Amino acid sequence: MENKNCEAGFQPTSQIENYKIISLKETKELYKKKVLFIDARSKGLYDKGTIKNSINIPSNQYIQNRGKLVNFMDKDIVIFCSGINCGKSADLAQQMDKDGFNKIYLFEEGYPYWRTNNLPTTSEQEIDDPFKLGTKGFNKISSRSIIIDVRTKEEYNCGHLKRSVNVPIKQKKENFIKKIPKDKTIIFICKTGSRAYDAVDIIKSDKSFKNTIYYYDGEINCSADNSCKFSEFIED
Repeated sequence: MENKNCEAGFQPTSQIENYKIISLKETKELYKKKVLFIDARSKGLYDKGTIKNSINIPSNQYIQNRGKLVNFMDKDIVIFCSGINCGKSADLAQQMDKDGFNKIYLFEEGYPYWRTNNLPTTSEQEIDDPFKLGTKGFNKISSRSIIIDVRTKEEYNCGHLKRSVNVPIKQKKENFIKKIPKDKTIIFICKTGSRAYDAVDIIKSDKSFKNTIYYYDGEINCSADNSCKFSEFIED
């Protein structure tokens, strides 16, 4: 029998008291009311394109940025990231909940779903990103690369690409770096591409890495038998 956590996508919403998961229709209504929208993804992904008029507070940088939110303690706030399996919106909401924010809304389907429904976004900027791969690029080089799945151990155990190894990104930066080979081509993957993108950012910051690194820019859905379906966000 499949673990219920696998079905739930490991969003830590059970630990958040003052939140509500909202549909696209409800999100659109709140958007029209001009409530605060927060993109919990990394700045790099935010800069590429996001929901128009949203602000960026990466889930792993909340402490540094919470001063920006002091006037919103009792106001409606919508938090989103890269989709139901991204996890960053729930992670940020959990931190804000502990700080006393009591009107948190989670738009779990996130930016990709908002965009595909032709709703207001910032312009998708054509930023040259030599680290990203679509499905064609992934298939071309994956057989001669080390594929690192940066999701949690629990997520990985629910289903993963057979040739991948698991190095969770949610650990101390220095510990994560120590576990990444420096003599092989690396492809980082996760569920939605968001954490894989962050992994590339971490490795880029360490100048001792001279090897080639990539991330898969899209969704990878793996079942319990480790069969996986790729859905890219870009074209090669």
